Amino acid sequence: LIPFQVPAQEYLFRALEAGEEMYFIESGEMELWDVAGARIIGRSRAGDFVGEHAMFPELSVSYRMFSAKARTDCEVLCLKFEDFEQLIRPHYPDLYRCFRDSALESLKHLDVPEIASKVRKRSDKRCGVYRTKIGDNRK
Repeated sequence: LIPFQVPAQEYLFRALEAGEEMYFIESGEMELWDVAGARIIGRSRAGDFVGEHAMFPELSVSYRMFSAKARTDCEVLCLKFEDFEQLIRPHYPDLYRCFRDSALESLKHLDVPEIASKVRKRSDKRCGVYRTKIGDNRK
């Protein structure tokens, strides 16, 4: 686990970013914002974890489904996917199932079609930019 601090009003992660870590909140409070950044959909405090979706690529969730923003100064612990796979999955199957169940449960409360639509739009926009650059290079 890698400890670090997130100052108040800073983002731990943003919706639609690629995710390869989950986080344990040691102190402080995080606001969880919907994919559009329009409303708070939850809060996480000391003792909670966020970002567990990133540990389960088989759920077809390779990007952040919401943003996590520090409401107060926070101390967090970061668990990387590789460490999760090497340490948690084989040695702590009950803990693994707990995190997976949490990820599955939270998917029920997120607007996955809206998120997928935003991912497609972002991808199309990026591809358009790259197509323009490639086209410009061919002139």
